[in-house]
Amino acid sequence: MEYVPATVRAVMARGGAPATIQVGDRIYELTPEEMPGEVEWRLALLKWLGRKAFFYLISLPLEDHVHKLVRVERDLVRRTWLHTVEARAVVQGALLSVTNLTEKEHAALANGKVFFDELTKSEGERLMKRFERMVVRHCRLLEDTSPSGASERGLRGEV
Repeated sequence: MEYVPATVRAVMARGGAPATIQVGDRIYELTPEEMPGEVEWRLALLKWLGRKAFFYLISLPLEDHVHKLVRVERDLVRRTWLHTVEARAVVQGALLSVTNLTEKEHAALANGKVFFDELTKSEGERLMKRFERMVVRHCRLLEDTSPSGASERGLRGEV
């Protein structure tokens, strides 16, 4: 699933090509307006990405931090559609947090890598489900490609 920011949705809708998103077997036309709870969700996403970047840095040698963060920042813009200001804030926050650790804290966090990887994965899945619930609640259903959706359309005479 790809998140489409409200400003992009508004421009696309005004241009006559509203943005769509697939949730499960259903395709929704995204609302051009900000959805209720979307700003809070986006903030939670940025915090999650910051934690993910932080734990990534913990796993790297100190001399690789800046080089790798440049790539992370670029990937955040390209893959998650973050604005460059958001991506920069995420990586700078992660770098600052790692820099403020003592060697003992750094080692303890590095030892918990498997746990923290699973934790961030689980948090990410919950964030995506939260966004999907917003879409289902606030956006217009365009198409249901599930077997039950197809049979319901057939019963109503739709194809």
